[in-house]
Amino acid sequence: MKEPTLLLIDDEARLRGLLARILSLEGYRVLEVPDARTALNVLEHETV
Repeated sequence: MKEPTLLLIDDEARLRGLLARILSLEGYRVLEVPDARTALNVLEHETV
């Protein structure tokens, strides 16, 4: 079964990285971005 994917948006890189690590350990594929503009770009190319 394919792991679920989350799009994590936060402008604080350290917090974003920590949350991404925790979520990854829980079995999620995490896509990290710093802002909404980048998130929209990711959504054009990735299935979330």
